[in-house]
Amino acid sequence: MKLKAKSYFLWLALALITINLVVLLDIPVLRQISGFIFLTFVPGFFFLRLLKLKVDLAERIVLCAGLSVAIVMLLGLAINGLLLALGYSQPLSTISLLISFSLATVTLATIAYLRNKGVNFSFSGFKLTSSEKVYLIMPSLFPLLSTVGMRLMNLNSNNILLMFLLFFIPAYVIFISFTRRRVSEKVYPVAIFLIGVSLVLMYALRSNHIIDGDTHREYFMFLTTFENRYWSQLGFGVLDACLSITLLPAIYQTFLNINPEFLFKLLVSSIVAIMPLVVYLMSKRYIGSFYGFLASVFLISQITFLQAPSFTRVSVAITFFALAILVLL
Repeated sequence: MKLKAKSYFLWLALALITINLVVLLDIPVLRQISGFIFLTFVPGFFFLRLLKLKVDLAERIVLCAGLSVAIVMLLGLAINGLLLALGYSQPLSTISLLISFSLATVTLATIAYLRNKGVNFSFSGFKLTSSEKVYLIMPSLFPLLSTVGMRLMNLNSNNILLMFLLFFIPAYVIFISFTRRRVSEKVYPVAIFLIGVSLVLMYALRSNHIIDGDTHREYFMFLTTFENRYWSQLGFGVLDACLSITLLPAIYQTFLNINPEFLFKLLVSSIVAIMPLVVYLMSKRYIGSFYGFLASVFLISQITFLQAPSFTRVSVAITFFALAILVLL
């Protein structure tokens, strides 16, 4: 479906007005969902259109997420520096971020439209056959088992759902291995993401508070940046220079307005969850889709991946390193 210029910019204006109103009026649930989608996918989507890259759906989603997170950090840094230089003491306030990101989105969308002489929206890649849906029934339950299981574990010290999860994941991988000749290529990336995010969430949600590693110092850096509404050097060595634990979560918190501890843990979990997809996309070019799937499962099974929420800046850095290798290849 190709949109004409009038329809394209009308839909763009309506979307931006809706997001701005939802954030300013602090509408529960809608603010969190729309804010997360806007920051995590929209900038990267238009930047990919600008580059005119022809990639498959899974690769497009991964690159959209990676580019969006990078744009959010770099644009936030530019806004912070420019407004501070102009004498504005709180460049990361809600109003300044909404105006800046809206203008940046309009600019990217306009350049993308002119570069492509229009924008085509195709939803054929999202369509699944009945067989593909059957193969995705079990993995679609994994995040639910992880979330509800950790809630049950925290409240009643009952790990029965978590044990079911840890049994079903290898059982599903074995099932896929025996029926691989009938498995569609569309199944693999969805299953990989669902398995990865369920295991990362299982670790991240095991407490209502920040746990383990260097996360407490990283969380302090995030809260300091968010509460001051600007980023600057505070004298904490390398932590000051890490935008992934200062600017990035502060911008997300401004848009989403949720419990800061949960945002800090869930944000890195969401970013790290795309790493197995990157491994799959790289591996399938050389060893095929099925063995690329197994390579991703091997990564997911490593203790360093499972403990990723405890090492925020390192996990985000490794994810971007994986994305860089994907682009290089």
